[in-house]
Amino acid sequence: MERIVRVEEELKALREIEAHRFEVSEKRFEALLGEMNARFELIDKRFESMDKKFEALQREIDVRYND
Repeated sequence: MERIVRVEEELKALREIEAHRFEVSEKRFEALLGEMNARFELIDKRFESMDKKFEALQREIDVRYND
């Protein structure tokens, strides 16, 4: 009986450790997701900026060569 109690206590301790590891992993993934979202936002802003520059260049070309 004593052995069963020790095994159950050990299993409980292992479940607690596993739950803690999952929490830590989840927090890390959330942090990575936040970093990735921030990077993608910066990339989107760069593309928007490039689009505006290309549009301005296209207007300039249109004015210069279509008149």
